Amino acid sequence: MDLSFEDIVDLTSRLSHCRPIENFRLIWLDSNIYEITNNDSINTISKLRQIVNTIEIFTDIDECVNFISDIENENIFLISSGRIGQIMVPVVHQMSQITRIYIFCQNKILHDQWTQQWNKINGVFTDIKTICKQLKKDVKHCDQNSISISFIKTNIDQLDKSFMYIQI
Repeated sequence: MDLSFEDIVDLTSRLSHCRPIENFRLIWLDSNIYEITNNDSINTISKLRQIVNTIEIFTDIDECVNFISDIENENIFLISSGRIGQIMVPVVHQMSQITRIYIFCQNKILHDQWTQQWNKINGVFTDIKTICKQLKKDVKHCDQNSISISFIKTNIDQLDKSFMYIQI
């Protein structure tokens, strides 16, 4: 069965487990993304969808920057190829929506040096498993930072102690 890349993305989104609404999304920018074989695409997107529900895929830098610029009140995790990352990172690094950037490339040594000057870059990766591992940590950290706490104005003596413990 020969599926298009769009079919694969749609299929993996339907297969993903129900998850709560998130305040973040993953953007993947790579001009060669459509050259990945179907099986690799399915596996890669499935692994990423286990961590993040919303994945946007771009091959064009300008389209990607415009999309990011329109996003409000969400944190963005960005995966970029090394070559495109060298162009893209200086443009988007200052945007408040960008939380973390992951450079996904074949030549780690080549891209390690230029990435050191950008603090939102969380590493240069040569395989999807290590990106997933780091992304999981970063998503968890992002979730913990976005938990809201509400305070109830009432007579504390009237509240059950177990209720108070749970609230704290």
